[in-house]
Amino acid sequence: MVRDGRNWLFGKDRATVHFTAYTVASFAGGEFDVSIPYRVLKPWLRPDAPVP
Repeated sequence: MVRDGRNWLFGKDRATVHFTAYTVASFAGGEFDVSIPYRVLKPWLRPDAPVP
């Protein structure tokens, strides 16, 4: 469950999650963005989710 949507961006055909430094790596590792197509997310979305 997404509790804080501030790091999620929703586009036309995909969601992108932005991970800041220290979230998944050290500061030297930098920040990461992960794009997930809605077709991949669909099994985990609620039927009334406001995405295509």
